[in-house]
Amino acid sequence: MKSGVLKDLPFSYKLGLVAISGALYWGSFELNRLLFDDLLFLDRVHWIYIPGGIRFILVLLFFELGALGILLGALCLNYLYYFNGDHLFAIGTSFLAAGTPLLARYMSVRWLNMDLNLKGLSNGMLLKVSLLFAILSSCLIQGWFYWNGKTDNFWLAASVMAVGKWLGTVLVLALLKMLLKLILFLTSRD
Repeated sequence: MKSGVLKDLPFSYKLGLVAISGALYWGSFELNRLLFDDLLFLDRVHWIYIPGGIRFILVLLFFELGALGILLGALCLNYLYYFNGDHLFAIGTSFLAAGTPLLARYMSVRWLNMDLNLKGLSNGMLLKVSLLFAILSSCLIQGWFYWNGKTDNFWLAASVMAVGKWLGTVLVLALLKMLLKLILFLTSRD
């Protein structure tokens, strides 16, 4: 699944979108640590998780290119902050971080009838897709953690993680909406 616009971009632009996506994901992780580290529920489970919202937006806008940037950013973060000698766990976690928003996007197009290129995207559709992303991502990641002995209570960890990702997504969407309104206001004054 690729947007007609993205598939026609030169390779250097695609590479740039991947790099920007990775940098935005990393930056959102650092911002979340700065603002909401006190709201950590369990290791890697936050009550508010801005990177979840950034992952959601990057994959909605940039498809696989956004997911590839997230993968690269997640690999760096997993090896820098969480690595305990288990390469398979670090790589698997990174692939889940990148793959679950992409899977949620595919499912939204197929089952929720979301337009592939986001035409006519409504607030109601954004709500459905963001909930699907938060729940799917949290369940798959916490399932991986549980299977690897990193969490004791799958349901509790997955529930809090889903809330945190969804709140982070709502926060990112609200900030983007305000930013777009500001841009429109400033450009309309000319």
